[in-house]
Amino acid sequence: MNSRERLLKTLNHLEPDRVPFDLAGSTWTGISNGAYQNLLEYLGLPAEEPQWEDVIQQIVVPSKSVLDILHVDTHGLLHLTSHNWDVYSKLTDAGSNWEYFDEWNFTHHFPKKNGHWFSLTKNPIEKIADPAGVSDSVKRNIDALAPGGGFVFATVHNIQSEVPPKNIMTMWKTLQKHRKY
Repeated sequence: MNSRERLLKTLNHLEPDRVPFDLAGSTWTGISNGAYQNLLEYLGLPAEEPQWEDVIQQIVVPSKSVLDILHVDTHGLLHLTSHNWDVYSKLTDAGSNWEYFDEWNFTHHFPKKNGHWFSLTKNPIEKIADPAGVSDSVKRNIDALAPGGGFVFATVHNIQSEVPPKNIMTMWKTLQKHRKY
């Protein structure tokens, strides 16, 4: 089954041969330039000049070779503009920022003065520093969300520069181990 067939089956809430993997299919599932350069080094690949998806957020488009190494299913398929839900009605006062808690317990801040975008400030898995914790989290999500189809594995937000490349690859290796239906 190819990536397109896998995604179409998933979008129809059917189980494909394996859970599709999205990395950088949109700016919301992207990777920051710092994390990408660290990942290239970890994989033993030469540094690359960034191809910018969003220079303000420092989000890059990974090279085709990296997307192929990681078996990414969304390459070239999902570059869509992000849309916001009714966030503004859910803001709380957090001093110099407006604060928003999304349905996944991520905390976002929007500066009250001269604010231009929301910044992810806390996430429920930020305390996971070791690869075993990353692996457990990935497996729990696959076990909970994949049965029945309709699930595409992706980062919930962009991979940030401070994420160790070992954890990125642990995420990917765990996905490879558990993505078969």
